[in-house]
Amino acid sequence: MGLADLHIHTTWSVDGTCSVAEVLQQAAGFTSLTMVAITDHDEIRGALEAMELAPNYGIDVVPGMEITTAEGHLLALYIDSPVPSHRPLMETLLRVGEQGGICIAAHPMALGLSSLNARSILAALDDPDAARVLVGIESFNAGIVIERSNRKAHQLASRLHLAQVGGSDAHVSWMIGSGATWFPGSAPADLRNALENGKTCVTAGQPVNPVRMMGSWLSRYTLRRLGGITGRPEPQMPLQIGRPGSWD
Repeated sequence: MGLADLHIHTTWSVDGTCSVAEVLQQAAGFTSLTMVAITDHDEIRGALEAMELAPNYGIDVVPGMEITTAEGHLLALYIDSPVPSHRPLMETLLRVGEQGGICIAAHPMALGLSSLNARSILAALDDPDAARVLVGIESFNAGIVIERSNRKAHQLASRLHLAQVGGSDAHVSWMIGSGATWFPGSAPADLRNALENGKTCVTAGQPVNPVRMMGSWLSRYTLRRLGGITGRPEPQMPLQIGRPGSWD
């Protein structure tokens, strides 16, 4: 059984503060976390760098990016080439599908974020080609301060029978693993199969203190802008690991 954090940013994101190596080192420090997806904002190079470095850290990497569509953010996984941003959701899904990738709605309906709404998701699912690509909803995002946004995402995923995904949305290294996804198997191909067939379960770490999160991000981001990223791992947030229930 595998556990993956499917929403992580590096310094290839404009607002990221973790080098790729730092992300991998931090993730590898968890005995339970077996896989990560690197999903930088409108950027694939962090994921490709992570794929090259991953064997040095003993953790699997799923390449991806968080794409800014005209309707909101979309996690694209299992791709190896950039997808244009600020295009309509339907066009973006089809472009990801052309690469053989799949997509997750990132923090849908979340207040204060660029998020897909339920209407956009439902419209995409009405198209058979787009529906084959949009396989899941991020029903737990550890970076969301307003908890009801996660509850609404969970309810929508349950109603639509889509895979439910947990992610940290980490922009600072200590948040890695604060949200994660259980799946049967252990390899990236197993994760993909679980996402496409709705056989995933979400788990969460300890609740994130928003003051600590914003203070940590601001200090790290300022340091990055001054050219002072250290690459030194920060203390991890302990995962409150819950075993998944039935996959049915």
